[in-house]
Amino acid sequence: MESGISSAGKPAGAQGVGAVVQGYAASVARYFSAFFGLLHLEAREAAGVYLRVFVFVVAGLIFAVFGYVFFLLFLAFLCGVLFGLEWYWIALAYSVAHFLLVAFCAWRVREGVKKPVFSALSQEVGRDVAMLAGESFVVSGNAVSGKEGNR
Repeated sequence: MESGISSAGKPAGAQGVGAVVQGYAASVARYFSAFFGLLHLEAREAAGVYLRVFVFVVAGLIFAVFGYVFFLLFLAFLCGVLFGLEWYWIALAYSVAHFLLVAFCAWRVREGVKKPVFSALSQEVGRDVAMLAGESFVVSGNAVSGKEGNR
């Protein structure tokens, strides 16, 4: 190899098209492997957040249905017997209670959705785009130049 000729009889710096394509394909495969590995970790984190949100949505719907039925039955008998109220006053009380339960569930869903889910993935994509554009970007408070390829 010291004479500049490889074992295949080609100059040491010259590679065939197949070798270049194979190296490129391996590089792309490693990139996507790392990318989807990070995506998998972020998806597991997101699944925990959205599972809690889903549990509160389902619990809110169940409470709304059962609460509505039992509350309607209770108030209908109570108001009809004790106060002799008309049906529209009873319906007003039902709707107010119903909307309070719905507002609580909507508040819990809103709080659960506010949390950023794919923060590490978006930072990784931002670093990749900045590096490809040759711009500087920040990693954990340290400025890093994208032109140098450092991370």
